[in-house]
Amino acid sequence: SLVNYLPNRVYLTSETAPPPKNPRLSLCIEDMLFDAYAVQGDALRSAITAGKALDISYVPSSQRRKLESGLANAEATFARIEDVKKAEIALEAFTPDYAPVHHRARRIEAEIRRIGALATKRDDDLRRATRDGSSDDTIARRIRADIAELNQQADALRATLPADWTEQRKQYVALSAAAKKARAQYRRTVDEAYEPIAETIQIIRDADALAAIGEKLKSLETTLASKPLEEAVLAFRDAEKLFNGITGAGHVKSRFSRARRDLTRSEPDTDGARQSLAQGLERYAAELSWRQRARNELLAGLETYEAAIRDSIGLRSQPRLNGDQAVEVARCLSIHRDISLNF
Repeated sequence: SLVNYLPNRVYLTSETAPPPKNPRLSLCIEDMLFDAYAVQGDALRSAITAGKALDISYVPSSQRRKLESGLANAEATFARIEDVKKAEIALEAFTPDYAPVHHRARRIEAEIRRIGALATKRDDDLRRATRDGSSDDTIARRIRADIAELNQQADALRATLPADWTEQRKQYVALSAAAKKARAQYRRTVDEAYEPIAETIQIIRDADALAAIGEKLKSLETTLASKPLEEAVLAFRDAEKLFNGITGAGHVKSRFSRARRDLTRSEPDTDGARQSLAQGLERYAAELSWRQRARNELLAGLETYEAAIRDSIGLRSQPRLNGDQAVEVARCLSIHRDISLNF
């Protein structure tokens, strides 16, 4: 374990450490977090309750639905954890009786495959020996006898397979699949719980960046009315670039893109461009208004909630593990995990 631990610790604490969503880390991270949930459960539930109490009535409907879904998924995390534990308990209860049967059956099947390979080789020998019709009948008879003996050995081995092997294998596969499904549902739930919160926080934080491009967007009205078509097209193209790096403003940018496309048609549609521009400015004003209000009224509450769930429900969505988490996961990865029953 120590030989494995040191490289794992160095790797997980390095600048090139993988993100927590890395599948290789998932089981160890979940083992660590499930223990943490048992200790922090009440605090997390209180944070979720506080998050649900925040006033998001003025947030645009699409983003509001994401927030509501995120909070609902955060609340459902504890049920998903219980589902994982129940599935794992059922699998662990079945495994002690199943493991000896599995290992015995797989050894027998391996021997049957080995004998089958020998029989196939002897079949090839027989085919070559009789290919031109001039073979020695004694050689052919000996080969056929070898093949018959190998087949008898294989049949005898098949008869020694545990009587309930097929049924037990089906049960194990079903229980294992249920455990994997429960973990997949847990991972999907926590991802969908945290990501809308992080996204909304970034959208609100970008309120100042959105406000900073307002004058340039409004100047497009004058440009469209007074400048040559070529200059207007360039101005709209530059306006589209202003939205780069501003989270959640794609629906506003699309109207300015539409206006630019109206101007670059084979027959430029100036009236259509003017209408698209008006819609874009209207969307811009509405977007800026709610973001500025949310910055003053909602951002602090969302940041408090995000900080409360970041290292538990939101851990999979972080860019890397912190130092303590990396050490704990490195320790877990260093312990051999028997996966032989999966094969």
